[in-house]
Amino acid sequence: MSKAAAAGNTKTVTESVNTKAAKKADASKVSKEETVYVTMDANGKKDEVIVSDWLKNAGINGKISDVSDLKDIQNTKGNEKFTQDDSTLTWDAKKNDIYYQGTSDKELPVGMEISYKLDGKEVSAKDLAGKSGKFEMNIKYTNSSKKKVTVDGKETEIYTPFLMATGMILSTDKFQNIKVDNGEVVSEGDNDIIMAYGMPGLKDSLDLAGLDFGDDVTIDTDKINDKITDTVKITADVKDFEMGASYTVATASLFKDIDFGDIDSLDDLDDKMDDLKDAANKLVDGADTLSDGLKTLNSNIKKYNKAIKTLNKSVGTLNTGATKLKKGVGTYTKSADKLFKGVIKYSDGTKTFAQSTKKYTAGAKALVDGAGKISSSAEQFPASYKQFNDSLTSYVNGVNTLLAEENMTKLSSGVNSLKAGVESLDSGLTSAISGVDTINAVAKQLEGTDAKTKALRDNINTTKEKMETAVKNAATEQEKATYQAQVQLYESMLTYMDSVQKAGVGLDATTNGKPDSEVADQNGKKDLKLGLQTMEAATSKTSTETNLYNGLSALQSSAKTMSDSAATIRGYKTPILEASGKINASVGTLTEAVKTLYKSGTTLTANNKKLNDAATTLTKSSKTVKSGSKQLKANSGTVRSGMSTLAGGTKKLYKATNTLVTTTNKVAKGVNKLDNGASKLASGTKEFKEDGVDKLTDTMNSILDGVSDTKDRAEAVNNAAANYKSFSGISGEMDGSVKFIMTTKEIKADDK
Repeated sequence: MSKAAAAGNTKTVTESVNTKAAKKADASKVSKEETVYVTMDANGKKDEVIVSDWLKNAGINGKISDVSDLKDIQNTKGNEKFTQDDSTLTWDAKKNDIYYQGTSDKELPVGMEISYKLDGKEVSAKDLAGKSGKFEMNIKYTNSSKKKVTVDGKETEIYTPFLMATGMILSTDKFQNIKVDNGEVVSEGDNDIIMAYGMPGLKDSLDLAGLDFGDDVTIDTDKINDKITDTVKITADVKDFEMGASYTVATASLFKDIDFGDIDSLDDLDDKMDDLKDAANKLVDGADTLSDGLKTLNSNIKKYNKAIKTLNKSVGTLNTGATKLKKGVGTYTKSADKLFKGVIKYSDGTKTFAQSTKKYTAGAKALVDGAGKISSSAEQFPASYKQFNDSLTSYVNGVNTLLAEENMTKLSSGVNSLKAGVESLDSGLTSAISGVDTINAVAKQLEGTDAKTKALRDNINTTKEKMETAVKNAATEQEKATYQAQVQLYESMLTYMDSVQKAGVGLDATTNGKPDSEVADQNGKKDLKLGLQTMEAATSKTSTETNLYNGLSALQSSAKTMSDSAATIRGYKTPILEASGKINASVGTLTEAVKTLYKSGTTLTANNKKLNDAATTLTKSSKTVKSGSKQLKANSGTVRSGMSTLAGGTKKLYKATNTLVTTTNKVAKGVNKLDNGASKLASGTKEFKEDGVDKLTDTMNSILDGVSDTKDRAEAVNNAAANYKSFSGISGEMDGSVKFIMTTKEIKADDK
């Protein structure tokens, strides 16, 4: 084994030991690994930036302080909480690593500017779709991360050294004769894989064009600068142009671990180139990791696609249901409006009903009070009416006896005899006296009936007054008619009695035609002779005689009238007694009916308070119902508006899920291609390492041989790479690394 080989083995062992020691030291320190995902349009214009951070070994301290300017920060793999004070985040890590992500809208340190030509003419990305011809794509990598440092005593701008590698997959059905000026084309089946790279800013940082190699070294610096260029040109013959997304990785980590400060010999420079090769291997490893992750994504995107289709179907059902619900709500709110109108009428009706109920209970009370008075009178009515009926029977019988045809005949005969006696005073005085006696006897009988007549009249009047009161208090028309008929009957009785009394008065007046005769005959104690002498004296006077004859004529006429009236009066006996008998028979029934009426009325009025209270409660309840119906009507408009919004929203959601299904299908296809492409990207990256970085290392070895000035610039580049630890921010105590993954939008015919 040569000394050089032995030295190489020794260095390898030493590096291995140092690496293990470094890893052990790192295990006790928190570090931040950051990946910045950028979506771009087909021209490289930034669309969205999502940053994913991994705080390694965060659990060793329980709580960890971090710095970040991200927005919408979310814990992506755990439940650990954090507090935020401006840009400082304090995580309660417990014993776990922290994984979180957020968004950013600040400027990126790296980027791309992409332009297209077809048949030598500038053309926009959207106008390329579906076209055929000579295709040219130009990529310019940009780097805005730079600082001023002092190099060899001079102030110089040094860029952060980003290596940017772009990969894309082109179908051989669409692309032929593909060439790339700064990269490689790898053919694989039906696709060609493009691997292009650039190092924006590195050419300016190294300033190789200004190097003095001396007279003994002839180096074409332009050729060297071409190897560290920041542009890529891809050409091809295209047919029905269509291109998938491209993926670009940018990182400064390749230069981070390379220390250019201890270059003292060409062997040292050779070692650094080996370090650069190792760094390139890291990029390849990263591509492998990306490929593995995309395989997992490709597997899960199928499940996601299936779930989206199920969601779309469910949203369709939701949309149909929302439409039906909208119609139902329309019907419901219209019914609610009708209900409100009905409630208004109901409320007014309950108010009227309550008022009528109170009037009814008041009327019922008055009716029962009247029935009570009638009932009290009815208790005494049967006995009073029986007494009246007995008196009436006696009276009618007495009247009929008094006015019997026999007595009327005697009265007429007496009157005739009196008249004959007056005419023949001398011969008929005895007959006259006899006739006067007869008249006096009849008159005396009439006088005997006056007291009975008055008592009977008073009884009839009392009963009639009670019946008149009953008429006023009658509860029904039928009762009123019954009481009215009885009043008319009592009035007929009184009329009949008046007729009888008038007949008696006429007779009395006839027997007392001369006032002096009444005095002469009053006591029956005076001497008949004196009376005859008086009568004789009376007959001797012409005026008196004339009066006597006139009185006898009137008496004779009254006797005839009385005889005729007596016949009529006698005819009243049977109807009066029959009517009175019927009344007497119905008095008991009437009394019981009055008692029943009063009892029923008492039961009726016993519920008056409950009825009035219920009416009051009903009125209050109707107010509550009315108020509620107003609120219901007011809410109907809100419900209709909300339902329209819901129906419109579900309709839009349904359309959106349809679009999502379509887009997800495209994404699934794209992820599948990305998976395949990433695998090829990993393979291509290895080739890039072998064919690109290795050649670049050899070139750098040739360039740096004998160039002392390059050492300072290379060291400055190395420092710039080491100092760039994070895009979104990092705590001063942390180590960190960051890489950018940029994805451009695909170009397809249906995107035109």
